[in-house]
Amino acid sequence: MYAGAVLQPPHSVLQARRVLRDWNQTQLASAVGTTQSAISRFETGEGITDPDLAATVADVLDIPPPLLGVRPPAPEILHLLPPSLPRKPANHALASVTMTHARVTLMLGTPNEFLLRSPGGVGWAHPHGYAESLRKAWELPSGPISRLLPTLESHGVVCVYRDLSALRTHALASTSADGGVLMLLDSRASRPQLAWAVAHELGHLVFGNEPSKAGEADADEFAIEFLTPGRELLDLT
Repeated sequence: MYAGAVLQPPHSVLQARRVLRDWNQTQLASAVGTTQSAISRFETGEGITDPDLAATVADVLDIPPPLLGVRPPAPEILHLLPPSLPRKPANHALASVTMTHARVTLMLGTPNEFLLRSPGGVGWAHPHGYAESLRKAWELPSGPISRLLPTLESHGVVCVYRDLSALRTHALASTSADGGVLMLLDSRASRPQLAWAVAHELGHLVFGNEPSKAGEADADEFAIEFLTPGRELLDLT
């Protein structure tokens, strides 16, 4: 959804599913027999306490009823998406981020501990230092990383393939209110495209900054060092 100049996913499952149906709150309210103000409250975290209404909403939106009971994931992305993206496809893609968080929470329960950030350490003031320190903390061998996705998943990042063409990116990292971390991977991307995009998004997760142009530049610097450590290249010269 458009939050000023920054694109972010919908806050709740109900809002995400409504966006995917191309309905406004009034249209959904009419379809399930309630009011627009009630839908607004449900979408902002109040939840649907009436079991009959919850069953009707789930049926109308064609989702499993347990998904409506998932705590609002309130997902965020750290990648700065261009505001020039076509609105409807972009909103649909971002709504799918929210739905993926909810489904992962429903299947896996409490997320694994997310082992990325360091409380300190030498070299953590620059993106290259972050990358070098993270490789060391994760005990990665020298040279290229041969199993990047399994490495991420072993440190608490759930990787899921999706069509991200509407967002014009090959990977997209997203965090949720319950501590869950997703790495969405473009199902149409090549392996080299995925490797670069995933390393870039990993940089966003490590820094944890708000989306910005400076953050994109830092994530690029992180990806370069994480995938091809400069010290190792110097050792070869």
